[in-house]
Amino acid sequence: GSQNFFFLAYPLWNGLPDVGTEAPRGPGEVPCASLAVGGAEFVPDGIITLADVLCDTWTMLPELTGTELASVQYVDPTDCSWQALALSRTPFFGASFGGALGVELASIREQGLLLQFTQSVAGVNRPVIVGSHDPSYIGRELSDAVTCGRAIINPHYHSLYESTTEIFCGLEGVDWLDVDVDGNPDDCEGGVYGGSGEQYALQTYVNRPGDFGFRAAVLSDFLGFIVLPSAPIPLQPGHAYLLSMGRAASPQTFIQPHY
Repeated sequence: GSQNFFFLAYPLWNGLPDVGTEAPRGPGEVPCASLAVGGAEFVPDGIITLADVLCDTWTMLPELTGTELASVQYVDPTDCSWQALALSRTPFFGASFGGALGVELASIREQGLLLQFTQSVAGVNRPVIVGSHDPSYIGRELSDAVTCGRAIINPHYHSLYESTTEIFCGLEGVDWLDVDVDGNPDDCEGGVYGGSGEQYALQTYVNRPGDFGFRAAVLSDFLGFIVLPSAPIPLQPGHAYLLSMGRAASPQTFIQPHY
C-alpha cells in the first residue's frame, strides 16, 4: 500500500555489515548477500555504502516474486538536491543498482536517510539497526538556508530530546520554559532555530496500520513570540525528520544532549 516511506536515523558509528556491492558482477553473481541462494555468488566490495543500507534494510528481498524497486535518499547540502541510490529487481533481469553510486555511509553519517520500498509479497520489513555514539561529536552544522533550506535531521537513539519542539528550541527545562503554559516555549535559543523570524518545519512519516501518512510540526516567530501552530510530534528512536527552512533562516548547529 502507501506505507513505504521511512525516515531512518542511523547511529553516528553504524554497525552495517558489508552485505551489498556496487562492483561489476560476473555471471551468476548478485548485488546483495541476501540474494545469494541457489548457487549465486556474492562478493563484498570492502566498503560500506548506500548499497549496504538497502541490502541490509530490505529484509524481504529474498522472498519477492515480482518487479521491485527500493531507494535510499539523502539531501546534498551543496546544492540542496535529493541524491538517491535505487535497487531494482525483475524476474527476468535480476537485481542491479543505479543512481548515487559510491556514496560511503561514513561521509553522510550526520544525516538521516529516506527509504522507499515496493514489494510483491505481503509482510513487514524488520531490520535491526546497530551501532554506537561518538563522544567527540560536536554537532551538525546546518547549511545556510539560502544555499539549502532543508536537511534530514538525525536524532540519535541516546538523545534526550523527546519532541520536535526540542529540535526547534533545545531541551525543555534547560534551554527553555513555558511559564505562561500556553503550549509554546517562552524563548527559543537552544535548538536549530536561529531567531530570524522565519518559519521552520519538521516532517516525518507515520507507518501505523490504518493511520499512515506524512506528519509535520511547524514553528514560527510572530512579533517576537514563538508560535507552534501545530502540535509537537513525539520523537521515536530510529526515526529521522525532514527540516525545512525559509531562505532568510539562520539555523544553529544541531547538537543534542544525550545520556
